[in-house]
Amino acid sequence: MEIIPKSFLIITLMLLFSFTLSAIISVSVNATAAEQYTCDAVALIEQYNFSDSVIDACKTNAKKQGYTMEVNTIDSDCDGFIDLAEVITGYDYTIKILNITNQKHYARAYAR
Repeated sequence: MEIIPKSFLIITLMLLFSFTLSAIISVSVNATAAEQYTCDAVALIEQYNFSDSVIDACKTNAKKQGYTMEVNTIDSDCDGFIDLAEVITGYDYTIKILNITNQKHYARAYAR
């Protein structure tokens, strides 16, 4: 008779762990997608030589995908040409089952 409560407890814990791990994996996939988007945006910005229209297009596309993007351009040698761009993509990090809600994480990359 004591096997029934133990079995029920084991099944309940297995379900809890399964839901928790699937939530963590889902958040990890979302974070990886945001980092990949940041790398793709950096590649585009480098390819088009820091063009303002490309930077604006990347920001618009990021907003459509649910990210916030900030691009800081830097002219390191004061010659009038942009030498470096810092790309910061913000994304939401939420694991509801662990009560981690509405945290903002950032992926950062540099275009040279």
